Amino acid sequence: MVAARRAEGGGFDGADEGGRAEAGGAPMPPQRQETPKLARGGSRILRADTRLSRPWRSPARPADSERRRAAPPGTKRRTTVKRDDAGAGEVARWLLFLASKKRRTTPRSNLDLQKHLYYAQGWALARLGRPLFKESIEAWTLGPVVPSVYTRYAQYGREHIPPPAEDECGLDENERSFVAAVWSDYKDYSPNTLVSMTHDEPPWLDARGDLPDDEPSHEVVTRRSMRAHFDSLMPEPLTGEEDQEEEGRRRTG
Repeated sequence: MVAARRAEGGGFDGADEGGRAEAGGAPMPPQRQETPKLARGGSRILRADTRLSRPWRSPARPADSERRRAAPPGTKRRTTVKRDDAGAGEVARWLLFLASKKRRTTPRSNLDLQKHLYYAQGWALARLGRPLFKESIEAWTLGPVVPSVYTRYAQYGREHIPPPAEDECGLDENERSFVAAVWSDYKDYSPNTLVSMTHDEPPWLDARGDLPDDEPSHEVVTRRSMRAHFDSLMPEPLTGEEDQEEEGRRRTG
């Protein structure tokens, strides 16, 4: 990743699209900054193990089906609730916990938390082939926002959100590992830089269309546009010879 400005305090400014007062104090005008492509070998996102992630749709195991058919009449069947996604609130708590363990990193406030949720969702769509959480992301004036998570932490304004304890983060180990991999690539960006980056990316721009930057909006940032964008940030596939060289470096490194 390109050099990042260190994390600063930050918050929302003005009134949001729903009429609620966003956190006071206008952030410094961000400098335009494009999101860089991932550097091969230098990003934990590329090294994250996607095979162990929870399937988006979990098919019933044949053994379970056979067991249900073989159950005696009158047997009370156990109902299993499938959990297909992590939930944006759980991802948010894990991100806040991660930042609390490393100084001068984001997210700390509601503003930068929303941007980290956007990047976690985008990379899940590109790397896992499915959403990390089911909640929609909207194209607000200061970048992508998950409204339900914004509302949950709105009471803190632009101040730091108290981090949760580790056991309050409901993700499983595979989800924690993947989110941490994405977080590691964005943790050193300040809130203002994160806003600037999302303002220059097609998902937010496409959702807002011709709206001025300061025009309120509830337009949804589509998963299709996010996946296309984050797919475009992946390095070009290796040729056969390059793949052998990369494997050699991994073994010797």
